[in-house]
Amino acid sequence: MHWVFASSPKPPEWLRLCVERSGYRPEIQQLLLQKSFRNEAEYEAFLSPSLKNIEPPEKIENIPEVVCRLHDACVKHRRIVVVSDYDVDGVTSMALLHRFFHRFGYEFVPVFPNREKEGYGLTEAVTERVLSSYAPFDLLAATDCGTNSVEAVQRLRDAGVEVLIIDHHQRSRDTLPNAVIVNPHLNEASHSQSALGLCTAGLIFKCLHAWLKILHSENVRGAYELRLSSFLDLVALATVADLAPLQHDNRLFAAFGLRELQRTASVGLRALSEVCGCDPSYPPTTEDVAFKLAPHINVGGRLESAEVPFELLTSDDEVRCCSLARQLALKNAERQETERRIAAEAEVLINERPHQRAYVLYQPHWHVGVVGIVAGRLTRKYHCPVFILGEQNGFAKGSGRSIEEVNLTELFSEAQPLLRHWGGHPAAAGLEVGIENILPLEARLNEILHQKFQGNWPQPALSIASVLSEASLTEDFLDELEHLAPFGQGNEIPIFSLKDVVLDEPLEPFGKHNAHLRLTLNGHRAIGWGMGDACIPQNKPLDFAVQLGWSCWNGRRTLQVQVVDWRESGFEK
Repeated sequence: MHWVFASSPKPPEWLRLCVERSGYRPEIQQLLLQKSFRNEAEYEAFLSPSLKNIEPPEKIENIPEVVCRLHDACVKHRRIVVVSDYDVDGVTSMALLHRFFHRFGYEFVPVFPNREKEGYGLTEAVTERVLSSYAPFDLLAATDCGTNSVEAVQRLRDAGVEVLIIDHHQRSRDTLPNAVIVNPHLNEASHSQSALGLCTAGLIFKCLHAWLKILHSENVRGAYELRLSSFLDLVALATVADLAPLQHDNRLFAAFGLRELQRTASVGLRALSEVCGCDPSYPPTTEDVAFKLAPHINVGGRLESAEVPFELLTSDDEVRCCSLARQLALKNAERQETERRIAAEAEVLINERPHQRAYVLYQPHWHVGVVGIVAGRLTRKYHCPVFILGEQNGFAKGSGRSIEEVNLTELFSEAQPLLRHWGGHPAAAGLEVGIENILPLEARLNEILHQKFQGNWPQPALSIASVLSEASLTEDFLDELEHLAPFGQGNEIPIFSLKDVVLDEPLEPFGKHNAHLRLTLNGHRAIGWGMGDACIPQNKPLDFAVQLGWSCWNGRRTLQVQVVDWRESGFEK
């Protein structure tokens, strides 16, 4: 992988003075100078996050109308059904609504699609189940889905049901559903970058904020006692898990939500944190959310039903929550083994036709619930878009991931005739295709990408923030670095270079299948996740690309060095 060392353009004078006055170490100052702050207020807001800076919910189109309709339905005791996606964003969105409704004695019927039988979102199959199982009802709200559910919404409207949609997915159709829709992407010119970056749980939080204002105005009992910021534990989970950019409001949601996670009143979240090995003495990090908590919530919808994680997030029964958390842990282990097997089989197919610009890989027995994770892993390894498909209801169905330079929504728009359905984001998308069209789709995608890039296919690059001296590998340095956290999408954790390191102790593979690696860098213990088979030479100077973080165990935090990449010293010469 090519290493690219960041170079700061000449900063504006005000930023240079602010950074100089900060008193931070030179390496931290360099990181701040690399960021694109527009003014001093933005710089201060980044370093000193405050919930006072959250944008008013009324700035998002249709939130006032959706909230008024929900409030009116609750006050008039109308029967409400909520349909949500089965991933972390969908489950936490439903749990946020449940927490708010329960607080004020309101009720709704929660419904999650069955991934195997009904597919993603507000499908016609889900609609028919809801109408047959829960009718009569007056209002249906779709969260984290629904933007492209034209036929399903019309079926509901024909049955006399009012429909509200709160979603953040891109539209993939010319026609919109006949519903009141909160989705900033439907009118991007009218929304801020902050609003455009929100996941659905963030949009739900905005709706609840607006709703709470109505309850205040009506002097509803308990409204003034409700601390809405306590809901940010769930919002942070979804924001990090959904790879929402940690900028603007999302940065506030993550920063304050991680603190709320540590002291959460949710019995289920506490049980899950214990099962995942999160130390309660410290707030969880974005890495804890992304690699521990979120996969356990996701696994319910991937392998069975999202009703299990939803119950976990909404139950007050400690014994039941401990049982559900252990159940999800077992399912997560099963999921990891399934992914490993699919990835190995997929790599065989890739090696049969190497050097393509995109791969559409299919086996009928691949579990469609986990193929997206495999696609992400292979996209990173082969640095090109990869789509992994299993079989469902006679069609090939699955997910794909892309590299930064290839926008999947644009790519699929050009290949539209070969697709039955698709939807998602520029970097990740779901798709359904006729089995006979799998190879033609792959050929068409490669044709499009060859025409776009000609012979200049983007090469994988590793952005190095700065060179770090061995003297900076201290807990004091990491304490200072945390002023720039939380790290994640849009505020990536910096990668530093350690130069001229000589490994003089044996490498130690560990973990299941010896997938990971322990090593010592000039006396500092380090971890190489997924590097168990790396052949790193000893007794010669090497440069290492590393990230720094905390390892928390039994109430104690220690510096942990994570190896990202390595190369022989003097490479740039």
